[in-house]
Amino acid sequence: GGGGGGLFALLYHEAFHAYVGAFVYPPLGPSEVRAGKGTGELPRWLNEGLAQIFETAVVEGGELRIGHADEARLGRVRELLKGKGGLVPVADLLRSGRDEFLVAHSDQKAAADRAYLTSWAAAHYLTFDRRAVGAKELDAYLVAVNGGGDAVAAFAAWVGQEPAAFEKELREYVAKLRPDGTVGK
Repeated sequence: GGGGGGLFALLYHEAFHAYVGAFVYPPLGPSEVRAGKGTGELPRWLNEGLAQIFETAVVEGGELRIGHADEARLGRVRELLKGKGGLVPVADLLRSGRDEFLVAHSDQKAAADRAYLTSWAAAHYLTFDRRAVGAKELDAYLVAVNGGGDAVAAFAAWVGQEPAAFEKELREYVAKLRPDGTVGK
């Protein structure tokens, strides 16, 4: 379902961004990060991916259902995987900024949706299957990225594999993922 309707989904999504940006991972300049003052902010792809998970986690009856996969998004991700375009290559996603997530013109909408769907899939996999979000490894990744390091090398160190290998496992995960969050054979 829509997780309580479009307005609530939007509110939950935006509340996630606001809370994370204000309290959990506030922005810092590279020199401040290098000086040990904090990790700095979540990269855009991860921030958007996690916000999409959160917007559908709050369901009717006020229960927080963490780990289930939004059926509509899962279906669209699978359609992308079947099509020629596919998901956004992980290395490209890691280097993406705000522009990839701004739907300014209709011709950009498909690309933006691809970026959103890929970030949702990657964030879901990292959070619920790999258990990599919230770990101290995430903080090390953020420090590396926000301190001015290479985004791809930092990601490889975080997940323990190169983006291409991660991407292959991500595609396999999405193919087997069920809406209740369990993974089939």
